[in-house]
Amino acid sequence: MKLSFLVILYITFLSSIFGQTITGIVLDKDSEIPITYVSIGIINKTGGTYSDDSGKFSITVSALEETDSLRFSSIGYRSVSFSMNEIKEKLIEMDLKVFMVKEIVNLRGVSIFPHKYRKKFLGNKISNRHVCICGSNEMESGIIIKNKDKLYLDKISFSFSSDCSKMPDSALIRINIYNTNQNLPSELVLHEPIIVLLSKELYDEKINVDIRKYNVSVEGEFAATIEILKKYGNGRLCFAGWVTGNPTIYKYGKQGKWAYPADDKREKLKIYQAMTVSGRIEK
Repeated sequence: MKLSFLVILYITFLSSIFGQTITGIVLDKDSEIPITYVSIGIINKTGGTYSDDSGKFSITVSALEETDSLRFSSIGYRSVSFSMNEIKEKLIEMDLKVFMVKEIVNLRGVSIFPHKYRKKFLGNKISNRHVCICGSNEMESGIIIKNKDKLYLDKISFSFSSDCSKMPDSALIRINIYNTNQNLPSELVLHEPIIVLLSKELYDEKINVDIRKYNVSVEGEFAATIEILKKYGNGRLCFAGWVTGNPTIYKYGKQGKWAYPADDKREKLKIYQAMTVSGRIEK
């Protein structure tokens, strides 16, 4: 693969018997400002990392195959992928940088919220603090929401529970909204990230996130998910759930595969994540 004007990867390889450590920095191509919380990982595999507050990253990979690719993705930017075979052969010991290019937003496609509307609530409304889905830094999870209307989104609501595990002091999460393909998340419908800092005091309360300023609309089936970016202090984030509801989906790894819990034959009890979306439908 040839390096293009769109992106240049800053990578240093440190080889060891345990794998290879790739370090670098991710920058906006036009402004050269560091891009934070870029998702970095091997496509369709577990593991991965995020760029930090300075745009820097470090990722250790092992057991690579010639067909593996390292992907950088961030809301509002074009995703970039590199063949791991090419990186190993051609980019070793080269000091390069990652420049990501912003997506061009078609202003004609921006949704104007209707003046005359009716409210609609979708998702899993029932939850129990003793029925939990416990996440990790590896995990992004949420629900598939059946919908037939053009829905202008107002609010995302969800619940945590400290009954199932000790919770961290605070956590930084990202809320994602996806279109679906074959009943699994596919393309993000957001033009900018929705990042929320949660304090420990909120863990046993219903959390409501107002997303009206992000001007998000969906039509047809969609997915709403929560991605754990960073935790402060020891513990795990545990989402309250129930034993029925809209299908829960999850993925492990920053660029991993989406799946349903039913795909995991080790799990005997299926738990559905408590999460609701409210919005407006034009009259």
